[in-house]
Amino acid sequence: MSNRRLRQSRVHRSLLEIHTLAGVERRLAILNWTIAAVFVLGAGFILYLAVALLLHGLLRWMTRKDPYLRMIYVRYNTQADDYDPWPHALQRQTCRPRGFGRGLLC
Repeated sequence: MSNRRLRQSRVHRSLLEIHTLAGVERRLAILNWTIAAVFVLGAGFILYLAVALLLHGLLRWMTRKDPYLRMIYVRYNTQADDYDPWPHALQRQTCRPRGFGRGLLC
């Protein structure tokens, strides 16, 4: 091999990790404390601060246990309940353009 060096790039750890706010995923923490602010400041329900603190502790524990739990749950919810890849006789026809399998079962 000649004097060519392989290209190396630094990958910062902060680009790979989940962004957290007080130990909770940032989106969930902002949502939790926004709802707490609405209940406390808007409705005057002071006891919700205790609920928000308990919820924050639960979210922190869940984030520490598995940081990707929310993303896994969101991906699971977007998938269909039952995936059957085989075509059936009663299945409706596709609306594909001509020449691309129009009239065939999915």
